[in-house]
Amino acid sequence: MNLGAPELLILATTLIPLVLVAIALTGNRPRADRFCRINALPERPADVAVVHAVLRRTWVSRVAGGATGLTLGVVSGIKIGGAFAIGGAGVGLLVGTMLGIAVATRTPRAASDLRHASLAVRNPSDYRPRSAIRVTVGLAVIVIGYATFAILTAPGSLGVTVVIFGLAFATVLAVPLGGYLQRRTVEVGRGEIDDPGIRVDDALRAASVRGIHYATVGVLLCGLLLAGYGTALTQGVTTVRVGDRTVAHLPPASEHTTITPNLSADPTVWYIAWTEPGGVTKSRRIASTETVAFGTLAAGPLLAIGFWTSVVGLIGALVAWSMSAKAWKHPQRVPELAAA
Repeated sequence: MNLGAPELLILATTLIPLVLVAIALTGNRPRADRFCRINALPERPADVAVVHAVLRRTWVSRVAGGATGLTLGVVSGIKIGGAFAIGGAGVGLLVGTMLGIAVATRTPRAASDLRHASLAVRNPSDYRPRSAIRVTVGLAVIVIGYATFAILTAPGSLGVTVVIFGLAFATVLAVPLGGYLQRRTVEVGRGEIDDPGIRVDDALRAASVRGIHYATVGVLLCGLLLAGYGTALTQGVTTVRVGDRTVAHLPPASEHTTITPNLSADPTVWYIAWTEPGGVTKSRRIASTETVAFGTLAAGPLLAIGFWTSVVGLIGALVAWSMSAKAWKHPQRVPELAAA
């Protein structure tokens, strides 16, 4: 079987996301012993038990939040179309992941006679990756700028893509939401524990903050995916042609287009029909002795840029989701914070 460039491109853009999902789902069951080794934590039985309980609770909460968000996203988007369901699923999955991690933050311990007070201010920026702010703010600016450019350069009506671009803009809200959840994770009160226990507790919080950060990045990349898809829809609209003339542009994302009667009948009256997003079928009558046919509005590089932007956004969101799921496998960036 000989595969040309288009077939290879379709195969790659189908297989790459599947491979990334498989990688994210395999070998990720949290392990307390590995977490303690990575963060150079004292492996006291009580600490290992706490790490095991917190990692398991975070894993369950993250999966439950992601699954709930994914389901809600699919249900909300499927009424408009399959692509909307994919975008909604991605945003829902990552927002649900953020919330799930944040809900599981508390690390309660049995009360003891030890009391510990600290006046040190814990800053979320010390717990997340060093370039976190630059990455999230930069991605937010790119999403807003690209979506705005795509709207301004649309050759016809926006139609249902208004919803797509609106959702792309809305993903920027993940930045303040993620910042709030990270701050809450860092600042939530501790139980009555000794100094080594505080070091363990701090490492667990750092893992949660990293997970929330990567999920925030994933939401923004979903916004890039939506903006790219909206660009492809507005730049690659279906046209109605009479002879060599374009007489109409169909709304973006229209499908199931038909022309009757049969072209070989040499008719003088033509009926065109199409189905708009949401399942609404519309038709139009055209009287002409010339051939009536559907075509595609040639938009040059903008259409290709929109397509590749959506591909990059999809793959990037999957990578960010995988990194969020595996945030517990990375050491705390500033471990001395616990002793402050």
